[in-house]
Amino acid sequence: MQWMNRKQQAAGLVLALVLLAFVLPAEAQDAPPPPVVRLEVNPQTANAGDTITVAVRLENVTELYGLQVTCLTDPTLLAGTMHVEGDAFTSGSSYYVNTGMKPDGKWLVAATRLQPNPAFSGNGTAFTFQYTLQNATSASLNCTILGVDSRSNPLPLNLVNATPMITAGVLPTAEVPTAEPTLEPTLPPTVEVTVEPTLEVTPEPTSVAIGLSSIQGSIVNPLAADNAGVVVQLTANGSLVQEGVTGADGVFSFAEIPAGSYVLLVSAPSHLALVYNITVAGDGAAIDLGSQTFIIGDTDGNQIIDVADAALVSANFDVTVPPAPTAADLNGDGVINISDLVLIGTNFGLSGPIVVQ
Repeated sequence: MQWMNRKQQAAGLVLALVLLAFVLPAEAQDAPPPPVVRLEVNPQTANAGDTITVAVRLENVTELYGLQVTCLTDPTLLAGTMHVEGDAFTSGSSYYVNTGMKPDGKWLVAATRLQPNPAFSGNGTAFTFQYTLQNATSASLNCTILGVDSRSNPLPLNLVNATPMITAGVLPTAEVPTAEPTLEPTLPPTVEVTVEPTLEVTPEPTSVAIGLSSIQGSIVNPLAADNAGVVVQLTANGSLVQEGVTGADGVFSFAEIPAGSYVLLVSAPSHLALVYNITVAGDGAAIDLGSQTFIIGDTDGNQIIDVADAALVSANFDVTVPPAPTAADLNGDGVINISDLVLIGTNFGLSGPIVVQ
């Protein structure tokens, strides 16, 4: 009997070990691999005059909509020449910003996807930097990254090989001239101009009023500290009836409105205007327009989110406000970067005023 107990105990131990061998890998697989941005240098050993590529590889990323990479090097050792697009950000799906290599050796390349293209998830190449090794001296880079989703929120990306090294080989027999860095022209900052949208005015209000009504609604501005200060205008037959601004909760309201047809316009800088066509029956009933979310990205106020808006942001990339114009700082954090460009990419091609049904 004792022998049987020992045998049963041994069998139970073996069974437990077998189950443990199956359970542990399954638990380990529950945690997905972390998102990684990896810098790959090719070749790692080069001679003076050789082309060096630094590819920005994406691994296990999720919902990446925009990415900027900034690399700093000694400009006497490495000369930046051009960037090459990757498969995550292509000319057909994305908008690029390339500041060119500056005299201090700083070079920033950024890209955002453009709607209707979805965010990028998985593995791929964002883009590639190309340098020329100036002389037979080893050189290094110091790089930083910023990746954001379609809502301009930073993504937790781990940068691998942030300070890649290029080892110099043997000097070539022919003298290699020093290449001047290729600089892309920087557009002058655009002066912000607010253009009032043209409104289609509905027929003149009905003359017979049975009772006075109220109109209310709310506007959500997801990038602002609160929803206060949005201008709301109620018009009839092209004339202003009442005007107000939203409170911190985004709510607006108009009281004692007689029967008739009205147009309500909601506007703010850098946003597409909202238009409501409202009919007041004159029965004294309150009209609730519900809640609407503002769409941002119209930096020049022409009610179209297009290349001109992206150009204003890219012309002021990596610049603080001021001297950069406030219109380019779409997320209001005081610096122009990929977080602002992505907001244009997310809403690219949309136009206003938007008629709210």
